[in-house]
Amino acid sequence: MSIIPYVFINLLYFYSLPLLIKDTGSGMFVLLLIIPLLLAIISFIYGFKNQKHNFLYSIVTTISFIPAILIYFNYTALIYLLLYFVITILFNYTGKAFKIVIFK
Repeated sequence: MSIIPYVFINLLYFYSLPLLIKDTGSGMFVLLLIIPLLLAIISFIYGFKNQKHNFLYSIVTTISFIPAILIYFNYTALIYLLLYFVITILFNYTGKAFKIVIFK
């Protein structure tokens, strides 16, 4: 199955949620809670449906956040790339494992 629909969904909230940021508090809320939560859900679904981990999905998703950093944030937001990469890997494996364990 293609990674395109999943990456497209990630792109939607990478570039729409920062528009809701009004101050530092709301920025931290979006960057540390909302985006990671959505990434975890989408990555879990991808792993669950495809029953495999695709590093390309994690890499493309992470790289697709770079323009959002350049548009909405500053260089200090680069650390979130590592966080988001780890989240996509962990929840992709979790979705895969969940499907294997539950639906033997």
